[in-house]
Amino acid sequence: MESCLQIRDQKARKQQEKEARQRQELRDDERLAAYNPFGRGGGGAPLRNAHGQVITDLKANLRDINSDEPISSQEAQRHLANQVRV
Repeated sequence: MESCLQIRDQKARKQQEKEARQRQELRDDERLAAYNPFGRGGGGAPLRNAHGQVITDLKANLRDINSDEPISSQEAQRHLANQVRV
């Protein structure tokens, strides 16, 4: 009689351990699916002018010198291409 109780307890314990392993595997799979090895996106290497100095105020460089109006994206690209050192 006592051995039957021990066998039943042992089976119940094994079942609980199996369920716990399955839950852990599901958690691990969810974490792995959400993992991004590259982290958050960054800005890349800093832009530099022709003298090698870092361009820190991009907005100021994207405005027309004579007005406060922003310049078009094509003009901005041309302007920065002239300033940026490769």
